[in-house]
Amino acid sequence: IGEVKDRNVLLVDDFIITGRSLTKMADVLRQRGAKDIYATVSHPAFAEGAAQRIADSPIRRMFITDTIETFPDLLPECFTIVSVARQFAEAIRSIHDRTSVSMLFPEGH
Repeated sequence: IGEVKDRNVLLVDDFIITGRSLTKMADVLRQRGAKDIYATVSHPAFAEGAAQRIADSPIRRMFITDTIETFPDLLPECFTIVSVARQFAEAIRSIHDRTSVSMLFPEGH
């Protein structure tokens, strides 16, 4: 993990179901003195209770994408949904038109 005392931490994961691994990591980070803990997940396939488990953890803000249908009204306040619909639409269009998808990725990223 490295030194996290008095530092803000960002946890990154591609897929989440129960949230147990993520919240356990957040607990360890808090025990080691992390200041604010944030998390981001690309594909939130939440099992029952997962969103509340995250809300009850030391994670201050959880950023998720809309690659899997979620219901914003059912999510705790600490969740922020970031739409990737435009990027997916552009990728589908590029693939359909047989053009490069590289324009979806700004130079240097």
